Amino acid sequence: MPKPHAARHVIVGFRDHGPLTQRPDGALLIGGHPIPGLAEVLKPFPGTRARISFPEHAAAAARAPRGRRKRAGDEGAALSHFARFYLRPGQDAQALRDALRRLKKSVRHASTGGRPRPPQPDPGEPVFPLQDQQGYLRKASLGGVGALIAWEEPGGNGRRIRVCDVEWGFHPDHADLPPVRIVFGDPVCREDYRSHGTSVLGLLAAPPLAQGGILGITGICHGAEVCFASVCTHAGDSPTDGGDTENACPALEAAGDALREGDVLLIEMQTPGIVAETGKERFAPAEIDADVRELVREAVDRGLIVIEPAGNSGTDLAALRTLDGLDAPWGAGSAGTGAILVGAGWQPGLADEVPHSRWPDSNYGLRVTCQGWAKGVVTTGGDGSIGLASSESCWGYFDGTSAAGAMVAGVAADVQGLALERHGKVLTPAEMSTLLRSDACGSPQAGEDAGSKRIGPLPALDKMLALAERYWP
Repeated sequence: MPKPHAARHVIVGFRDHGPLTQRPDGALLIGGHPIPGLAEVLKPFPGTRARISFPEHAAAAARAPRGRRKRAGDEGAALSHFARFYLRPGQDAQALRDALRRLKKSVRHASTGGRPRPPQPDPGEPVFPLQDQQGYLRKASLGGVGALIAWEEPGGNGRRIRVCDVEWGFHPDHADLPPVRIVFGDPVCREDYRSHGTSVLGLLAAPPLAQGGILGITGICHGAEVCFASVCTHAGDSPTDGGDTENACPALEAAGDALREGDVLLIEMQTPGIVAETGKERFAPAEIDADVRELVREAVDRGLIVIEPAGNSGTDLAALRTLDGLDAPWGAGSAGTGAILVGAGWQPGLADEVPHSRWPDSNYGLRVTCQGWAKGVVTTGGDGSIGLASSESCWGYFDGTSAAGAMVAGVAADVQGLALERHGKVLTPAEMSTLLRSDACGSPQAGEDAGSKRIGPLPALDKMLALAERYWP
């Protein structure tokens, strides 16, 4: 299990005293003027760089009349007025946060943030190969998501739906991937994470043999249009230079702009937080950061189906806080963001594990909507144990809440494709959440801790089709 990384940036939500802009030298302005006190606050932190979190929102706000600019959600700052300050190694992010909080006339919100990572466990442990290589495509009674049955129905392969994956990179030349539209960043700049994105895209969209597939790996929503937003923008981005963190917000913004009502936004990132009682760092969904949280809320308000892996720390989401102890959106009293959070459960066929019981490293909690498979997910990329020994021609097993989240994203796209064909309209985020959360529409969570450590059911398209009139609009 990779260790979460300490805070290296500060997330700030400014008060709306005018448009938030940035000069060529990097200085932030509000209403065309320097932010009072900010230069003095930054003096003890030489080399700190500021970046507007959502530049497109900031630019749109600058063009809009003041009375029509969008106001804040419960974090107290509009998307157009969020920025991040990136510190040099060794500088104290908590000290900068505290200093910024003292600028009360200009600052509504300030919190520290950690470096996001793909929600996939460390390689090295053996996976459990399945006799049927893509067992997760089978019907619910055989432990799958029912994709094979859904494909027989018009729209059941995700046709007319868009899915956008936000993460680091993938292998664009992989033999079993369809053309993927890049909406932000450089998907080949991080060699160490290309296999992760390749696995996700194959699980979603690998074409069947009849449509040009090579080894017969078929994506759950292979009829959907797939796009990709990379948080990397240059080859220098690495775990030590902060580039991937800087670009997370613009990548998410671009991904949302590429989608329409009813489309699927998959955020394949996990971000460190802390357990409230112990102070120990654990991974959490990306929306633990305040600016990402606001963007997720806006995307859901626009009708996008936002899907996030719950994370690989074996922790109750309700116990997690931001790195500086602020509340996260998953407690009993929180309204949440409307995103679908996906845990990971054991697949059928393992001698020592109960099917659909919680994989021990999966985060859990009342806010978790549903589960996907935790292990043995055959797809493009993966661990490279199948096929030729090259990045463009390898297949293998993909694991963790990364695999589970992509699996559920594929199911959601198929549901929307079916809904369009049957009813001429897509499901709302609330309707999709109800469908995926329902035990009647999938395989219920099993195991001794099913009542106390929720990861929800494994959705099954064949069960949804059988109950279509009851659960679908």
